[in-house]
Amino acid sequence: RGNRSLECWGRGFEGQLGTPVAITNAQPLRSVPGLGEVFDVCTGQYFTCALIGDAGVRCFGAGNFGQLGSGNFNASTTPVEVIGLPPATQLACHYQSVCALTAQGVYCWGDNALGQLGVATPMSSAAPILVPMP
Repeated sequence: RGNRSLECWGRGFEGQLGTPVAITNAQPLRSVPGLGEVFDVCTGQYFTCALIGDAGVRCFGAGNFGQLGSGNFNASTTPVEVIGLPPATQLACHYQSVCALTAQGVYCWGDNALGQLGVATPMSSAAPILVPMP
């Protein structure tokens, strides 16, 4: 099974490397604090999300479209919990939005300018929305 910690590298000015200091690093940094075991990870533009051992999701980095799922549009250099999300099994990130597969269905949050969240309104959401299935 091995070590399931998350190490990040590259551009980190928006906090997407999960460190409290905005840096850029060409080598993997120490494990991102506050995550524990990581079972899935995805990245979008300037943010990262991780599915952790309790089936919860934590995101960090830019949050201007609500893509951290924390209920606000703030950035965070450290992982924040995605609020109101049932236990997840898989993640998918896009440019500025995220979707998570749960037993209750697919939930998405972040930018919705092009309908990425599966709802008609073009408004972004800083909290997960259950995607209505036909």
